[in-house]
Amino acid sequence: MTRQVPPVTEAADVVVVGGGNAGYCAAHAAALRGRRVTLIERAPISEAGGNSFFTAGAIRMAHDGVDGLRDLVEPDERLARTEVPPYSASQFRADMERTTSGRCDPQLTGVLVAESG
Repeated sequence: MTRQVPPVTEAADVVVVGGGNAGYCAAHAAALRGRRVTLIERAPISEAGGNSFFTAGAIRMAHDGVDGLRDLVEPDERLARTEVPPYSASQFRADMERTTSGRCDPQLTGVLVAESG
């Protein structure tokens, strides 16, 4: 199935291919620096966002459970009854290995896991 793509009618300083988290972050960073940005995404508008569409924007991060997440969430009455099991760095790394069938770069994965918080 071939989709009709509208012609680009304006000049751009930066062209970002892919509208997932990384693409949106790149486009946003360029726009904040005054660049004219064109973002190209092949997914239909109803599914825009890359993998974030499927994860509702959630990201993985190593943590020690609720106590380790308190600085990241707005405190309210629900926090006292919220249960979030710890997710260790070794679990995160094992999940990366599993989901990529061992194809993740060990050094980059180490940085991702260590800096995930």
